[in-house]
Amino acid sequence: MITLRPVTRENLDAVLRLRVRDCQKGYVSSPAESLAQAYVYRETAFPFAVDCGRETVGFIMMGYYEEKGYYTLWKLMIGREHQRRGYGREALAQGIAFLMDRFGAREIYTGVLPENLAAKSLYRSAGFEATGVFENGMEEMRLTLPGPGPEGTDEAALRLRDAKDDPWLAGTDAYEIYSRCMYRPSHEKYRDEIARLRGSPRFSVFVCEEAGARAGIIAFSQKSPDTAEIIGIAVRKDRQGRGAGRFMVRAAARRLGARRLLAETDGDSAGFYERAGFSVRPFTRRFPDGEVIRYACALEISAPPCPEPEPGS
Repeated sequence: MITLRPVTRENLDAVLRLRVRDCQKGYVSSPAESLAQAYVYRETAFPFAVDCGRETVGFIMMGYYEEKGYYTLWKLMIGREHQRRGYGREALAQGIAFLMDRFGAREIYTGVLPENLAAKSLYRSAGFEATGVFENGMEEMRLTLPGPGPEGTDEAALRLRDAKDDPWLAGTDAYEIYSRCMYRPSHEKYRDEIARLRGSPRFSVFVCEEAGARAGIIAFSQKSPDTAEIIGIAVRKDRQGRGAGRFMVRAAARRLGARRLLAETDGDSAGFYERAGFSVRPFTRRFPDGEVIRYACALEISAPPCPEPEPGS
């Protein structure tokens, strides 16, 4: 799993050493050129190293295009020796999440050379669509992010943030939310569950906020680089039926770079997953005190049909 880290003096040399394949050099600026632009436009440019563990594998830069008044995915490159591992897709998902979480972006634009088919395929898999505009030899693409939800919730007012290390998560307020998805909840069981989630890097926990108030919690287990399982999702009682649950599913999938989401639930919640686009299949699970009908849920998120060289832009 990759992480975006701001470019600093500690990782600058690693970023500058990144190189793409010879056939890709015409598609992407060098890290030195990109960082020079970031310096000139430092008020509106946001450069990050793409790290896998302690190794820098790529570079991404988001920005705000003041002249046109929109946010942009400005640069994306993965080093030639690290390509074909899904890092570009993960970096793109986290870059989108950064613009959503920090600035509440509703639309994100990018530009690609028309012949850069790998980049266009990657961006389309993330929801970008061609606008029909060509400028300076680049084809413009736009991602439209969630707006008003089907229940009338303005999803632009919702924000997802990482809560795994938030002290709030161990408190009574968080318990009152998350206990709604627990079997026979108790404060002791909740404390044990939070300790378990915090005890392994494969678990992720996010909180949904609406107008500064915490509206919901979602927790995941990373099953593979592109598959995550929802192990808990709950919305505060007074915020239910307003789209926060589906927002958390979509926003967290982007954050994790997941191409497949899984979940297991009971009959009371199966309808939620169906409305969120999951396939839902009943099965029998045996417990010490008897058998119950459970529901296996899966959501396939569109992705390129086959591996492509990582793009530059």
